[in-house]
Amino acid sequence: MKLLLAASLLCCIIITANARQRCNCERKLDSLKLFVENNYAGFSARVTTAGLPAYQAEYDTYRRQAARINSEKYCYYLLGKWINAFNDKNLYISGGRFAPDSLPLTVDRVRDLYLKTTADIEGIYQQDSVYTIAVVKSARGLRTYAGVIIHSAVGSWQPGHVKLELIPAGYGYYDVIMYGKDYGASRGATDTAALLAAQGWKKVGRNVVAAPRKVTAAEVLFPEETSGNAYYRQLDSSTGYLRLKSVSAASIDSVISAHSGQLRRNARMVLDLRDNNGGTDLVYRSIRPLLYTGPWQLEGDDFLATPENIRRFEQEVAAAESLPNGEREKYRQLIRRSDTAPGKFIPFTPDETITLPEVLPYPARIAVIMNRNSAGAAEQLIVESRKSSKVKRFGEPATGAADAAGCCHKQFYSPDLILAWPVTRSRRINAGEVADGKGIQPDVKVDLSRKGWLEEVLKQL
Repeated sequence: MKLLLAASLLCCIIITANARQRCNCERKLDSLKLFVENNYAGFSARVTTAGLPAYQAEYDTYRRQAARINSEKYCYYLLGKWINAFNDKNLYISGGRFAPDSLPLTVDRVRDLYLKTTADIEGIYQQDSVYTIAVVKSARGLRTYAGVIIHSAVGSWQPGHVKLELIPAGYGYYDVIMYGKDYGASRGATDTAALLAAQGWKKVGRNVVAAPRKVTAAEVLFPEETSGNAYYRQLDSSTGYLRLKSVSAASIDSVISAHSGQLRRNARMVLDLRDNNGGTDLVYRSIRPLLYTGPWQLEGDDFLATPENIRRFEQEVAAAESLPNGEREKYRQLIRRSDTAPGKFIPFTPDETITLPEVLPYPARIAVIMNRNSAGAAEQLIVESRKSSKVKRFGEPATGAADAAGCCHKQFYSPDLILAWPVTRSRRINAGEVADGKGIQPDVKVDLSRKGWLEEVLKQL
């Protein structure tokens, strides 16, 4: 089982660069590539020897694009797109902040945009009551369309400011650069049919037809959802429902303890992990007895012992004042082992065999509900649940960030960005069990956006 302290030590490391340099996107991309190849624990699993020629060919395409970029914000976009191609949720860039462009619109132009149809990309869009933007054609730099502020409840955003940009990504798709309240940039991808909806924008206008409402994957099913992050509900005389969001060990233990009698009498249980982005693996210790059907093996993690990773880890251990002496010495031993194996993977957490005193007869059948936002310790729990003959998984593939973890961070400049990268990887990879990128797959795929999905699950449980 992964250690809470180890994860926390590895996830909060910031490296400060000494000087800013003029934006040179080719050089920045080369620097990022070299750093990722040397320090990213998931690299060798993502890019095999057989896949190196294709990887290099794709990189050359990005580099040719970088040669044509002289804007820091578009360089930031390209660097993020290259990083995202690894399809690892723990490997990403963030922190880009750029002053907004201005694109004044006349009253007549805005009036015309209100007449656009649902199918048009151009038009008027609203995000709650905070922003109203006009999406207009605006070929500048890499973008094809710009989303221009018409109304804003946020003082830093004024009419005429460019709030977002759409960059063609091929086959009718667009990449979206969205600028936040503090002008921080984030990326997303969308197509013309669902344009901007995933980012919370709703199209309005005289000729816009409202789309039929679909429930979201994590829509509130029961009133208890709004009053706590963990709760239990009896669905019928033989079925319990346990809802867990991102919670503390104490809150989960409290709910399970309060309803222990019911949980152990029910023939069936639904364990709902939708949109649960985890925490420490220790959070779920009280759930194991319900899942347990016999001893199971949990693979530990290996640490990639590069000079960069070793140095950062050593500094974090030294700075962790609340670290117990026994734990501090254990991590110092890891550092000493790392020094003798530069560039190699060394054991970080041990393999573990989970053995409990008994197999509970009830619940006899358990449905684990999962979606693309089931991440962190929740995804680790889903991995463990595969060892249980009681469990069947329903829903969508999980996030796909369970194999390489322990994120460090490095500050880059020009453009300003922070790179997060994993420095540990699970030994499941050595056995060919790779979840990252594609996510842990459900046993039964269920459309969690469709009303009545819970009833569908119960029929198949």
